[in-house]
Amino acid sequence: MTTSDDVSTLVSTHNAFQLLMGHNKPVDRSVTDETIDTDLMLVAKSCNGAIFCGDGRSTDKLVCYGCGKSVHWVAPFDRSRNGVVHRVKGHFRHTKRSYSCKSETIEHRAAKHVVQSTDAWHFFVRCASSCCQNQFDVDVPNGHKSCELPFKGYFLDVGCQNESGAVIGAIEILHTHALPKDKREALTSSGLAWVEVTSHRVLSAYKEFSAEKRIDSLSVQVADCAALLCVPCREKEEAAKIATHAHKLEEAARTQREMRALEHDAANLVLEMNSRNTNDALGLGFWYDVVGAAMATNGLDMSTQVRTSLAKTASDAAESRSAVQAAIERGSERLTFGKYEGQPLEIVWQSDPSYVRWVAGFTGYRSDTSNKPEGADSEARAFVSVNVRSEARSLIKGKCYLCFTDTFSDWKTWCSNCYRRAAS
Repeated sequence: MTTSDDVSTLVSTHNAFQLLMGHNKPVDRSVTDETIDTDLMLVAKSCNGAIFCGDGRSTDKLVCYGCGKSVHWVAPFDRSRNGVVHRVKGHFRHTKRSYSCKSETIEHRAAKHVVQSTDAWHFFVRCASSCCQNQFDVDVPNGHKSCELPFKGYFLDVGCQNESGAVIGAIEILHTHALPKDKREALTSSGLAWVEVTSHRVLSAYKEFSAEKRIDSLSVQVADCAALLCVPCREKEEAAKIATHAHKLEEAARTQREMRALEHDAANLVLEMNSRNTNDALGLGFWYDVVGAAMATNGLDMSTQVRTSLAKTASDAAESRSAVQAAIERGSERLTFGKYEGQPLEIVWQSDPSYVRWVAGFTGYRSDTSNKPEGADSEARAFVSVNVRSEARSLIKGKCYLCFTDTFSDWKTWCSNCYRRAAS
């Protein structure tokens, strides 16, 4: 027969062996603190609502939230593992041990059930601003509640409907996964009053409420909702956004003014160089240096990419002005009307030959009575001077009146490809 002295000797010997092998924890046969296994079922469903651990002696028929099968109450007991005794809290267990449900599914469904079956919920949220932390209420209508209610391609954990059946509110239960971004955006954009609350807070509040501790409402802090800022902080945020947008517009306008000034200076410089009969080729590097000098003069600091873009813009503007000036010097007439007012007709011909054809007085098609070109509207001719019309006809001579390719003869008004089409 083993005596208590023999047990003590064995325990001491085992502890010494554990220390020798590098294990610092000796065997402790005392009962550890009461623990809760994550796989234990801590809530069950009855005809009167959710039943929690501690209320397990209820005479109601209990079923599992996860699978709907019958469960029963298991009183607290001691469990020995590896020589250490653990206290296992009271919990619910399937009557037939072959059934097994995850605690995640059970708690999530239990939270949905208590939210649906009770109308005394009061939701509040703390302002998300780091310098505020004010608490304000979130009003979710207490209409007819349904679990897994369809709404715009999604299923609401608990949906609230009015008398006509329209969805007016939603309560989402957070257990392990937060509300997906697309579902959150859909709820917010629809103007629906919605909140997301954790299953732990919902079940804890319901447990206190069902224990009859003189609690008038089920107050639960919200994990997420459409508006996480209080009204004053929301107004400050909107004001900050408006100020930032105004600052960006002001910066864009200033940059645009600076770019126009640089373009104007570059164009004037090239005109001055042309007036001196300078034949040197002005590459992009030249304008890059011009822009850099202008930036240094005005105290501006821009990136290489912006500086290169400005140099290209200035180069194009200078080249355009140079071409206009050269056309004027060759005697090209300036238009005094229409969308190209002030432009030499020679420059317009390069970009919009159909406009020059109209100035010349033709439509581009053949006359109904002859092979001659059809004349343009007589009212439009009132804007065109004799000199402008004469230059326009000179520019279009030897060109096809439809596709503007060379006809290789001044007397031909259409190419071989467009001759038949010109009669339509």
